Amino acid sequence: MAQCSAMFHRNSALKDFIVGLFGVVSLCFLVGVDRAHAEAMAQTNSSPNSVIHLGVEDGWPPYANERGQGLSTDIIKAAFAVMGQEVTISVMPYARVLRDVEAGHLDGGYNVTRQTSTEKRFIFGQFPILTASASFYYAADRPKVYQTARDIPSEARVASIIDYEYGNTYESQRERFNEVSVARQQQVIRMLLAHRVDVGVMFDRVVEHTLAEMNLPADILTRGAVNHTSDIYVAFSLKSPEAKKYAALLDQGLLKIRENGVYDKLMQGLAPAGDQ
Repeated sequence: MAQCSAMFHRNSALKDFIVGLFGVVSLCFLVGVDRAHAEAMAQTNSSPNSVIHLGVEDGWPPYANERGQGLSTDIIKAAFAVMGQEVTISVMPYARVLRDVEAGHLDGGYNVTRQTSTEKRFIFGQFPILTASASFYYAADRPKVYQTARDIPSEARVASIIDYEYGNTYESQRERFNEVSVARQQQVIRMLLAHRVDVGVMFDRVVEHTLAEMNLPADILTRGAVNHTSDIYVAFSLKSPEAKKYAALLDQGLLKIRENGVYDKLMQGLAPAGDQ
């Protein structure tokens, strides 16, 4: 009996120890969960940051001109303003925008196409700021009939803008081309007219705007098939600890300016009279 009593007490003590240990672990877990939940709620409901620093290219009119002014900038400013968020914007070549965002020198950069290659490099929100189509362009006296980038012959001379994204299909084919990448839309147009390249890939609204700026007739180039339609985003830096918060804040702002009619008014300002 004494042996059984001792064994009982040992088992009872072991049971009490296990119950106590489980209680301590459970308490620590609950405290951790409560703390994580509180931090998430605080981040979601916190007041806007003092400043978000974005970069924009200096050569994609009418979305962003050499001073960074244009439709994209107007949309982003309106979306952040309705959320009470201050934004500063630096204007530079597109390639540098991407480099500075990747390096963490900028919180984000905009007029970036969301596609497989960019999703690996940046953080994106849920909603694009706008949608833009790009087509194949040729000199009017040398039109081609390419329907997709797959139809372009290997070693064909293709004009593009440095570090621009042209959709997943083009990305999968571009290594076959003799690609001539330049910094400005005007350079692409001049190379087409001088027959230095066979085809250029350009965004349609940008071509219209740039030809008018160059005092060239619209029919001096032939527009071919649509290469792709881009969802244009703000790309936030993977090195910014606040990137996801910034993206969510922009999403909320974009929804609000769509609801209050500001977004539609800005878009109507871009459309030619016949499109309104």
